[in-house]
Amino acid sequence: MDLIEVKVLKMKELALSKDLIKKVHKAAGCKSPKASVKEALEEWLAQQPRDWSDHSPTTSPFIDVRQSPIHGTGIYAAMDIPKGTKIIEYVGEKLTKKQADKRWEEHCALVEQDKSLGGVYLFQLNKKYDIDGHVPWNTARFINHSCDPNCETDIAKGHIWISSIRDIKKGEELFYNYGYGWEEFEDHPCLCGSYRCVGYILNEDMWPKLFKWLRKTSKPFKKR
Repeated sequence: MDLIEVKVLKMKELALSKDLIKKVHKAAGCKSPKASVKEALEEWLAQQPRDWSDHSPTTSPFIDVRQSPIHGTGIYAAMDIPKGTKIIEYVGEKLTKKQADKRWEEHCALVEQDKSLGGVYLFQLNKKYDIDGHVPWNTARFINHSCDPNCETDIAKGHIWISSIRDIKKGEELFYNYGYGWEEFEDHPCLCGSYRCVGYILNEDMWPKLFKWLRKTSKPFKKR
């Protein structure tokens, strides 16, 4: 059973409303108003991934964008999303490693002056290039961090996807772990409030090191 068939089986259980079907058609850019949800999704997937020169805002039939109680704007599931679904591509400005290093240094200098600027949106694409997702056409930049995520980043054929790591119910906010490194992690407190929150936005591989550091410094968890 392929991914489309799995999606269709899940959707049949939902008794989709006409409004939701229209929304899927619109988000998928489906040209036929009479197309089924399966056909609309197939057409949307066939258009992916996007060309790097396309600077129109990214869309996805799987998402809603609205305010988040966690931080600013967030992205929510517009329908039930099965595990393993490529939800939306993470796009941006393609930079060489040298350009990305310079961009990082410039951002850090700005943050020193204004802590409210928050983190960076740089993603390692491959050995040659990084992606700066801090661009207006990258809708995926609104996905917030969580220590208990329901999504992950997935690099496939030179493109970055946000994919579900479990079944996600309609209306749930989407999250992935931003995976920040150890350097300057104290500048990035976590506000996710999940039961697994470790108090900082940090790659999960670094959590054992964090726990040792917290015990050594006698600092409490900054759970919100």
